[in-house]
Amino acid sequence: MLHVAWDIRFTRIDYLSEKDDRGYHLMDYRTAVAFGVEVKGVGRYLHSAPLRHSTFEFDSGDWKSIIRDGRGIWLYEVRPGGTWFKTVYDYQHRHGGLGRLLDLLFFRRLLQLATEWSFETLRLWCAGDERACAPRRSRLRFFAFFARRLLGFPPAPGAARSWLGSGRE
Repeated sequence: MLHVAWDIRFTRIDYLSEKDDRGYHLMDYRTAVAFGVEVKGVGRYLHSAPLRHSTFEFDSGDWKSIIRDGRGIWLYEVRPGGTWFKTVYDYQHRHGGLGRLLDLLFFRRLLQLATEWSFETLRLWCAGDERACAPRRSRLRFFAFFARRLLGFPPAPGAARSWLGSGRE
């Protein structure tokens, strides 16, 4: 699966043949968290024709997921020398006050940086670096990147730079 090759947030994505009543394509996604624990979720996506944006929704009925439901958009604009891309998303957490605290202290930043890491991988791959995906699928490398950023250290040379907002701007 090409999406999983560059997106560290997922370990499996199955695009389903069904659509919902609004015409959104359905997908099933899985994320291996740690120690054999897997979180399951459902996604729905729809893209414009011609391709200018994609909208998506995601949720999980899996109690292990901090994400209850969310939505976002990918925007594309062809410009001289390449394609400008922006993504914005937000979600609701579950597990009450504890979920809110975990989301505030840890998870939202983890997801933001995993998104940043993944789209930087996609950018490198699209720019012709055929070997970009394999080393960047390393969770150890990602968590080193995450720890540096969480602790306020500048990115290591060659690491992804921060280009994502919080979705609240």
